[in-house]
Amino acid sequence: GVRHLSEPYREQMMRETGGSVAIGGRDRLSMVYFGQSRDGLTLGVQLDVGSRIPMAATAMGRAYLWALPVDERTALLREMREHYGSRWPRIRDGIERAGDMIAKHGFATSVGEWQDDVHAAGVAMKPSDGTGPYAFNCGAPAFRFTEDRLRNDIGPRLVAMVRNIEAALGG
Repeated sequence: GVRHLSEPYREQMMRETGGSVAIGGRDRLSMVYFGQSRDGLTLGVQLDVGSRIPMAATAMGRAYLWALPVDERTALLREMREHYGSRWPRIRDGIERAGDMIAKHGFATSVGEWQDDVHAAGVAMKPSDGTGPYAFNCGAPAFRFTEDRLRNDIGPRLVAMVRNIEAALGG
């Protein structure tokens, strides 16, 4: 239901920002897209429904991670620490920065941390029906979504979009 219901919101955000907008859910240490809105002009972000992205390094994944109950997040972070080994300190720092940003602004960012030339914002959604959480992202090539634009335009727009979807779902 959330994929279908979110489609007009995702399409509008894509048209207004020029970014690719997706919704995903967790599969092990990845996020999997189950809804995607992009136009043919969104260079660099060519992901479709079924695409997998790493939870630890992406805006969508980090937003999802911080939406989990503390005990689930702690267990998942422990699993990530083992999985990433010597890369863990840098990855953990990005996850912690995302937590601070979500607490202050309601969204996470990934600025070249997954792919050098892709910048994105991510926002989690916790439906009142007990499913999820899920997370949305809006991403584009770095030249289109600067850090400043992510922080002051894309992130706040994405938060508003997700809150509107939650309201439409009745939660």
